[in-house]
Amino acid sequence: MKSRKPMSTVHVSIAAEDFRNAERIDLDLGEVKDAAQLRIHGTDAAMLVHPFAADVRSYLRVGRNETVVIVTNSLTNYVSTIQWPKNPANPKGHFPPISSGLLGPVDLIYETRGSQSRKH
Repeated sequence: MKSRKPMSTVHVSIAAEDFRNAERIDLDLGEVKDAAQLRIHGTDAAMLVHPFAADVRSYLRVGRNETVVIVTNSLTNYVSTIQWPKNPANPKGHFPPISSGLLGPVDLIYETRGSQSRKH
């Protein structure tokens, strides 16, 4: 995603299976540019910078879990909209936009004693 917005919000519904045997359940957001905040059922669950994964077991319920991911980007793409004076270091007079937002892949990782399974 290429965006000039400093923040974007993604609403996701996560289906959690019976996880009584899971010691932890990590929500792994994959690649994110540049920081993320997780809310599950309206509760702040985590603030993430690299790595973009958090144990969310205590926030999940069996069945559907309403999750919000708020991604904050750097100002690089905003700066790319400004026309700068041309000079030897920047002959085009602008900077190209870069990838931003939640790029994924997003995985829910169930960890039990001695095993791990991923759900996309």
